[in-house]
Amino acid sequence: MSHPFSLVHIEECTSTNQSVREYPPFTALCAQSQTQGRGRRGNVWASPKGGGLYFSVFLPQKPSSFLPLLTGLAVVLALKKMGAQHLFLKWPNDIFLNEKKLGGILVEQEGQHSVVGVGLNFKTPILEKSDYPLANLSEAFAPNNLPDSHFLLNGILEALSAQLEKPFLPQEWEEHALWLGKIVQLSTENGVFEGRFLKINTDGAILLDGFPQAFFSGSLRCPSFV
Repeated sequence: MSHPFSLVHIEECTSTNQSVREYPPFTALCAQSQTQGRGRRGNVWASPKGGGLYFSVFLPQKPSSFLPLLTGLAVVLALKKMGAQHLFLKWPNDIFLNEKKLGGILVEQEGQHSVVGVGLNFKTPILEKSDYPLANLSEAFAPNNLPDSHFLLNGILEALSAQLEKPFLPQEWEEHALWLGKIVQLSTENGVFEGRFLKINTDGAILLDGFPQAFFSGSLRCPSFV
């Protein structure tokens, strides 16, 4: 598999999103465990050894509003190419297996650079509290057909490289969108907005029926699912 990233493997770190900043751009840092794994909005991401694929990429560009979506799309396309099924993208940054959370994306800014973190479950985390039912990668593949972590990582990095080299296409992301066309609730700093999930725009913002503005951030739910 071909990609431009220099791979660094370590046993443990606080978080790959933090540690990758110590390396040059185009480094992909993969850790077996994280002691302070983080998700979006400061949520804790359980990261025990052997529990998942945890890695971050250091990119020499400022974060764009669509970078989390582009990364999620790369992950899903790579996994589907390897044989995974029933994968979906939950706006703006989650990977779902049917309606169970399989992983997530965390994009942060470091000066003029971007840090892109990816976490995928190898084992279903046991958490006291979770917003959604959780899943693991083996459930997405046929029995005994889960690729090893090296193959998974390189496949995702190859897909990410391909996505970064072309314009972001909302329609391509929407082909894998969870709850597209359904009535959803979007919780934002300005309140909760409910409407049909129409589409996303070229900036990665979500459009809901009945609201003229595009929403760039928020927590998305589907009342018929919750």
